[in-house]
Amino acid sequence: MALRVRTGRPDEWQEILDVSHAAFGRDKTFFPHNWPHTYPDKTAAEWFVVCEDAGKIVGTINQTPVTVDVCGVRLKAVGIGGVGVLESARLRGAMSAMLKASNAEQREAGTVLGFLGGERLRYRRYGFELAGRTTTATVRQDQVADAAPVPMRRLRVADAKDILKLYRKAPMFISRDESWQALLLRRRSYVACGNKSGPLRAYLVTPKGMPGSVCELIGDARLLPGLLKSWMKRHKLGQVGITFIPGYAPHAALARDAAWLQDSPAEQVGIYDFGRFLTQLANPLGERFRQFAIIGVVRVAHTGEKTAFDLKLKRSGTLSVTPATGNRKPALSLDAAGWVRTFFPPPGGQTPKSQPDARLAAAFALPMNFSGWDSV
Repeated sequence: MALRVRTGRPDEWQEILDVSHAAFGRDKTFFPHNWPHTYPDKTAAEWFVVCEDAGKIVGTINQTPVTVDVCGVRLKAVGIGGVGVLESARLRGAMSAMLKASNAEQREAGTVLGFLGGERLRYRRYGFELAGRTTTATVRQDQVADAAPVPMRRLRVADAKDILKLYRKAPMFISRDESWQALLLRRRSYVACGNKSGPLRAYLVTPKGMPGSVCELIGDARLLPGLLKSWMKRHKLGQVGITFIPGYAPHAALARDAAWLQDSPAEQVGIYDFGRFLTQLANPLGERFRQFAIIGVVRVAHTGEKTAFDLKLKRSGTLSVTPATGNRKPALSLDAAGWVRTFFPPPGGQTPKSQPDARLAAAFALPMNFSGWDSV
C-alpha cells in the first residue's frame, strides 16, 4: 500500500508522540519535557506533517511556527524538528515525501525561513544549508575577579515577563512573546538563573549539566561580570564560554578581554520563497546596495525554484524587486543552499569558490544570531 502524507490532527496527538519517541528511541516523555515550546499540547498536532501507512502513522515532522528578526524586519518562519520514521517503514521514501510536503505547505502558508538541526548532507537536497554564525567568547575567572558577586536564584515560569523585558533589549534573532518565554522556562534540559535581590536585572542560561556553556547572558552590563563570578564560584569553574551577541553593548567589554573567540555555524536554514524573501527584505537589502555602491539593474536567479528577479536601487533608497523578463544573464545564479550561504554566511566561507561576483555577494550578506535556548 502506498504511503500517504498529510497534516496531523489533535485527536491523534498521543499517536504522534508515540511514533516520534519510537523513531528516535526515546522514552515517552522526552520531547514534551525537553522541548515544551515545540511540543506544548495536542493543538500542536496540526503543526505536524505525518506519514501514514495502512491507517497507522509511521513518520512525523514537527513544524513549530516562530517569528525571526532579520535586520529589523520580522519574518514568518518555522522550526523543523523531530524528522523521524519508524524502523519498519524506512527505505520507502517516507522522509523524502514528508520533507517535500513540508516545504510545499510552508510556501503555501507564506513562511519565509525554515530552521532545523541534523546532518547537512541529508537536508541540503531539500534546500537547507548551514548558515549564520554563533560566536562563543571564553571568559576566565580572573577577568571578573574585581566584580562584586551577585547573589543568584533559579528563575521560574513566573519570571517570564521580566526576562522578556531584558531579552527584547538585545539584538536577538528569534522574536519571543510571553507565552513562548514561559514554555522555555519549562525546559528541563536548561537552567536559568538571575539576580536574587530586587527586580530582575540580569540572567544567564546554560544547558543542564553544562555549567561552563552559557547560551544566553542578558541584562545590566554592571551586573553581568558579578553574575558570572557567582556562577563560576558556585560550579568551581575557571572559565566559561558565552554565546556572544554582536552589537550588544553589555557583551562588548567581556568579548574584548576574552581569552579567545570561536565561531561555529548557527543553524541549517532554508528559504521557502525566494521572491517573497527578497521583497520583505527590500529595505535592508537596499541599504546594503547603497553601502557597496551597487547601481543599475541586478538580475538574480534561483536555480532550484527556476525563478529570476531584477533588483534595482531606487532614488528613495528602497530596492525594487520585480520578476525578470528578457534573456539577460543573471549576475548571481545559485541553488537553494547557495542562496542561504550568501544571505547568512557561516564561518569558513560565504559562497562557493566559483562565485562570480564577490562584491555583490558581500552586499547580500545579512547578520544572523541564533540563541541555543530557543533553538527549534
